[in-house]
Amino acid sequence: MRYALGSKADRVSAVDLPAALGAAGTLLAPAALHRLVWGDHARDALVDSAHRCLIAGMAFLAPGAQHRHDADHDMAIGGVPALISGAAALFWFPLLWLLGPMHIRRRIRPVRPKGVPTAATSVPSGPAAAGAR
Repeated sequence: MRYALGSKADRVSAVDLPAALGAAGTLLAPAALHRLVWGDHARDALVDSAHRCLIAGMAFLAPGAQHRHDADHDMAIGGVPALISGAAALFWFPLLWLLGPMHIRRRIRPVRPKGVPTAATSVPSGPAAAGAR
């Protein structure tokens, strides 16, 4: 049975449901993979797969959440304010998920110029470092 929704609600639901299912599937996939490869010493493959699933899950989650947010606000406050609010929500996801972690990563691991060996890290070593740990 089909519900009598407006055409915009139909379009939003047509985006929301596949995006939510895609996000749930890709974000939960690493847990299932972990169960399957437990004890096989496949940590590198598991971490790589989990990383890829997380990126794909976020790619599904952002438009699904933004569309749902837009639809809810459209019913509550009207079309133009809902579009502005939805655009702000869509801007917020990359800010939190991309720019924030990149900023933290640069603070933790400063970018090294080319030609500097990877062994030259900021982690202290030697006898003085043993007391600092």
